[in-house]
Amino acid sequence: MITRRTFLFGLGAGIAIGALAACNRAARLSNLAELRRRAGNGQLTVGFIPYYEITTDEGPEKPPSGFLVEVFSMFAAAAGFSMEQIRWRSITWASFGALVQSGAVDFSIAGTFVTPARANAVAFTRPLFALGNGAAARKDDARFKSVSSVSDLDQSDLRIAVVAGEQSAEYVGREFKKASLLVLDGPDLAAAPTAVRNGRADVAMSDQFILGRYVQAHPDMVDLLRGHPFSVLPIAWAVAKGNSGLLAEINPLLSTIIQSDAYKALQARYTTIPFAPLPDNRR
Repeated sequence: MITRRTFLFGLGAGIAIGALAACNRAARLSNLAELRRRAGNGQLTVGFIPYYEITTDEGPEKPPSGFLVEVFSMFAAAAGFSMEQIRWRSITWASFGALVQSGAVDFSIAGTFVTPARANAVAFTRPLFALGNGAAARKDDARFKSVSSVSDLDQSDLRIAVVAGEQSAEYVGREFKKASLLVLDGPDLAAAPTAVRNGRADVAMSDQFILGRYVQAHPDMVDLLRGHPFSVLPIAWAVAKGNSGLLAEINPLLSTIIQSDAYKALQARYTTIPFAPLPDNRR
């Protein structure tokens, strides 16, 4: 039976609650044979983050859908296990690292950017695809008429909206020195541009998949960096650190899938996702 619950606790709470599991359950998922066993007896918990067409939450009684779920189905077939008894768990950008590393989630298929901070918290698979990042503002805001790069937005009179745990929050926290931040909780990346429309912030930063959807739905908004994103980052799945043996078996399977015609055909069906070439040209 497929079950799913949403957990919205943050990094500190996740580590505290999952400390015992980190010593036991996460350590046991050390190879593909163990993953198959857990999938077969209904003990494999797979996490995902609602992310529009990339991973869509279909409600508590159904598995999620979307591009990465279909890729995971391809992976399951290649790895020799069924998805019928998988326990799906909806997680958030802020909590996913703690849940994976604690063992509360065995395997995350969330569309997470590989960033330095996240790589310190979890072990990533090989990249699956990449997305660029942008910044959205109100179209009638004259302050942004001459913006040509992300560095132009680091101004002391600007407030930048980001979602907690999302990679743009990491980027701004690391690179910006002058602008102030509005950090929003929850999994909805549209919350950042919504905060700009509501007057709570001047600029929203997120990936251009999210911003492109939002700008199309709200013509009074514009992606200031459309066509020249400030960074292009790989997206990958994640397991707990220390599972190098598992990754050594998973990654060749993922490479074969990504190089297949079936994967290219799958990408072609998801026309709304602006797939970018992987920065390291991996295929």
